Amino acid sequence: MIVNALIGNMELLREEAESMPATIGDAFVLVGNAMLRLVGQFDQITGSSSRIADVLITLADNLDRVAIYAATAATIIGGRYVAAIVMAKVGTLGLVGVLGLLKRALLTTGIGALVVVAGELVYRFASVTKAVGGLGKALGMVADVGFDICRAIYRNSQCHSIFL
Repeated sequence: MIVNALIGNMELLREEAESMPATIGDAFVLVGNAMLRLVGQFDQITGSSSRIADVLITLADNLDRVAIYAATAATIIGGRYVAAIVMAKVGTLGLVGVLGLLKRALLTTGIGALVVVAGELVYRFASVTKAVGGLGKALGMVADVGFDICRAIYRNSQCHSIFL
């Protein structure tokens, strides 16, 4: 009874199915079917699918061997990277040690303080040079300040001699 009803309404069911909008799933089915047809035609022309199948079967039969080869390669490559990282760490520690020794030497001899003061003076002079618009103007300003300091020292020394 159900079979007879379906067969009797087959044309109506076909028309309704054709009038329904296509879904993404339908599109993937059509693309998949087209790809299978393409592979079949390519295989008929070249006969290559049997060779590809043989390669895949050989790979599957030797998957344990392939996994060991891959692990061995990863170990060798990883070992080289680990060795390089260790050497870099040793080099860094050596540099840190040398810089620490240099720092102690500079601090104990007082040269470090002179280097810092000289660096600060150079930095300040460069800032003044940039602010006033040139080296000549900056040197002129430094000379003016120097002369003012000398005049002030001279005046103060004369004042003290009066009170002595």
